[in-house]
Amino acid sequence: MKKLLMAFFCFGTVMVTGQGLKVAGRVLSEGDGEPVMAATAAIASIKDTTVQYFDLTDADGYFQLSGISPAFYKLEVRSVGYQVYEKIIRIQGSLELGVIRLAYDTMELDAVEVRGQTVGVIISGDTTAYLSNAYKTNPDASAEDLIRKMPGMIVDGDGVQAEGESVKRILVDGKVFFGDDPSIALKTIPAQVIDRIEVFDQLSEQSRFTGFNDGNTTKTINIITKREFQNGQFGKAYIGAGPDEKYNGGGNINFFNEDQRITLVGLSNNINVQNFSSEDLVGVSSGAERGRPGGGRPPGRGVGSGSSSSDFLTGQQSGISQTESFGVNFTDDMGERLKLNTSYFYNSSDNSNDQLTHQEYFLSSAEDQQYEETYDSDSENDNHRINLRMDYSLNDKTSILFTPRISFQQNLSETDLQGMFDAADGSRLSTTQTQSTTESGAYNLSNDLLIRHRMNTPGRTISLGLRSTANHVQQETLLNALTSYTSKEGTSDTTNQRTDTEVNTATYSANLRFTERIGDASMLELGYAAGITYNDSNKETFGLDIEQNAQLDTTLSSVFESQYQTHQWSTGYMYRKSSMMLRAGLAYEYALLSGQSTFPTSEDLGRSFQNVLPSVMLRYEFDDSKNIRLFYRTNTQEPSVTDLQDVVDNSNPLSLESGNSNLRQSYSHTLMSRYGAANSQRGTSFFAMVSTTQTNHYITSSTFTAAQDTTLENGIRLLSGGQFTQPVNMNGYLNSKVFTTYGLPLSFLSSGLNFNTTLSYKLTPGQVNGQANKSRSTGLGQGLVLSSNISEKVDFTLSYDGSYYIVKNTFQPQLNNNYYYQVASARLNLILPAQIVFRTDFSHQLYAGLSDSYNQQYALWNASIGKKIFSEDRGEIGVSIFDLLGQNTSISREVTETYVQDTQTEVLGTYFMVNFSYNFRNAN
Repeated sequence: MKKLLMAFFCFGTVMVTGQGLKVAGRVLSEGDGEPVMAATAAIASIKDTTVQYFDLTDADGYFQLSGISPAFYKLEVRSVGYQVYEKIIRIQGSLELGVIRLAYDTMELDAVEVRGQTVGVIISGDTTAYLSNAYKTNPDASAEDLIRKMPGMIVDGDGVQAEGESVKRILVDGKVFFGDDPSIALKTIPAQVIDRIEVFDQLSEQSRFTGFNDGNTTKTINIITKREFQNGQFGKAYIGAGPDEKYNGGGNINFFNEDQRITLVGLSNNINVQNFSSEDLVGVSSGAERGRPGGGRPPGRGVGSGSSSSDFLTGQQSGISQTESFGVNFTDDMGERLKLNTSYFYNSSDNSNDQLTHQEYFLSSAEDQQYEETYDSDSENDNHRINLRMDYSLNDKTSILFTPRISFQQNLSETDLQGMFDAADGSRLSTTQTQSTTESGAYNLSNDLLIRHRMNTPGRTISLGLRSTANHVQQETLLNALTSYTSKEGTSDTTNQRTDTEVNTATYSANLRFTERIGDASMLELGYAAGITYNDSNKETFGLDIEQNAQLDTTLSSVFESQYQTHQWSTGYMYRKSSMMLRAGLAYEYALLSGQSTFPTSEDLGRSFQNVLPSVMLRYEFDDSKNIRLFYRTNTQEPSVTDLQDVVDNSNPLSLESGNSNLRQSYSHTLMSRYGAANSQRGTSFFAMVSTTQTNHYITSSTFTAAQDTTLENGIRLLSGGQFTQPVNMNGYLNSKVFTTYGLPLSFLSSGLNFNTTLSYKLTPGQVNGQANKSRSTGLGQGLVLSSNISEKVDFTLSYDGSYYIVKNTFQPQLNNNYYYQVASARLNLILPAQIVFRTDFSHQLYAGLSDSYNQQYALWNASIGKKIFSEDRGEIGVSIFDLLGQNTSISREVTETYVQDTQTEVLGTYFMVNFSYNFRNAN
């Protein structure tokens, strides 16, 4: 085999002409199933070790060995970072080997001391790998603590961002972990068991099979565990208690046995510890809630209708939550043909949320109007979520992937709202007091079936994707409101009503793709996709008299159905050779939107849309550590059934809302560029991302404020000072962002320094009293993180994040303003002699340029001290104090096309707890 190895590394391509037989296959990684880009494949006769043929695999992992004579041969496949694959094969005719999977190569060195700067970041093709041994953390750190130290990684209340983009999926050793929930893995997997963190854009299931990148990617983190923990048990259990009945308990345990893995997680507390994701948000956004496109919530916020997403949100809720949860995840490769992953997750939350809100509206150059609101809510929510992923290979060429999901929940919420509108001179225009109780139930079911077949000719594939979804939301709301209009002394309205809402959505779609290789470096894809979505929304509002007798109110009731059909024909071309990949695609889409209102009046709507959707993607690798990627894509988005439904929502009598049956689909262009570079010798890394999205027929808000008593077209009477909002289509939406991050080591401090810079610009069109208004928000943010790499016993992080925003609008230049937000924080973890553990974190937050009562600064200081106990310091007992200074608060600003909103939310006060924790570690 010496000659064979020489051919690998010295001669490149060697060929001995035989009878023209061929051997073909595809090389994929064992962990995430991605093509191994730099693999080499070779065969040699087992009799005389003569190399018959040597060839590199192409960029999709395919290889083809030609000109081979019938005989027995030894096949070898090699790639840096993977174990060598060897197999004896007998060639009698042309042979298709199917998929060859390479296992990651790890080894344990004995008595070897390496001095020098540890490589922290490696860029390989589309993947950025962060090596965990370059980032020191304490023994109790989680994956979340580890990635906070890595350049380009941001962890905050909104989730995880990598290289300027939100992470939507986290895998563990390439395997799905609790569905697509990105939060559980980060809190469950200890940093101590992690070998490296990989960041990449994961292709769609069909693209991963065909090797043709269609541009539909998901920002993904893949946690690669150390080899010794891939067959072992690890986890953590903890419990804590304090005065005022404060408690916190939970834990997780992982049983890893190579491909078979079981994970159990659970928690119970009343101190706002939550680890849930938006996957637990069932059916609300697409069903009962209108979901105003401006991003803000108008005063109505669905309080009376019970349709607010906050009623259903069991993720990082604002306010104070008592939470119980339990989950189990199971993964196993059951033989060579079947791979199975399933998970179940349950959570229950009891949330209390008190908010103060101030809004300034963009009306006209001569008018000004402000809204103040006090909002109190209590909600109880129970949610169940089940995920299944089953990958079955019928044979070497045909496989089936089945991924069903179901989630269902029940919710009970009670709200109390007090709101008031004031004129520019400070005079009171109107006030309202509302109380509501809402009982809700929802479920969301989806099924994805992907049938894949690889033909005898390398690169020739056909795949069929089938998808069906069913979404159901049912709510009953009792609303009592008293509304007064001070412009008309003595004028007041009393509302006492019950609203029954039911929204059903069903979607069926199919996606057929065919790929064909053209020469050695090109591939062609042909596709056809069809889909249909059925929506029906039934809203009945009943007026209640003093004896609670119900009378149907036809002005607030509606029965509406809609259908959205799409047909899309597409073609794409991809060129992939050595350091460059180019893909260009063109699709023609025909869409038909139809709807029918059957109550209170009969009305039909129908409109069709024809669009050409181009897309281009280019990736170029300057060398092994530098690459640039360019993307251009277009897409359309149809309006939701509630945006189309012409029925008035009087949840907040001061601010009425309705749908608009005249809406059309929106059309967006997105352009993005990403550049990455890493210098292993200097230990530096640099990433830059530039993106912009422009949308035509953007679905935005039209707000009408009555200067005098007005009767709307739908018969609703709007008194002076009241508002009416509905969605409309407008051109001109633009959202742009520039993000850069630079990381470098500071050897004299044994630490790493990361700089993050963000520049953003957002232009949102809207209508105010029939006139176009454009809201512009320009932001500049600068972040800095200094994190230690001294040792596991000394771990500190210093960070600063400041953002400056300039807000301008077409109307009322006097409302243009600049505001500033900054957070400076410090974290310190020390393991002192006698195994005393001291931890503390301090943050200072500053808000400037907001509304008068919202401009504030405060400091949040937490600290704990404990003692390691038991063998190997697995246990710890200690005391922790939260908010030592008693200054904790929560403030946020939102800029929409019609108003600027400042919000302050209830938070926990000072408390302390006695804690005990125990870590499990058993590596084989």
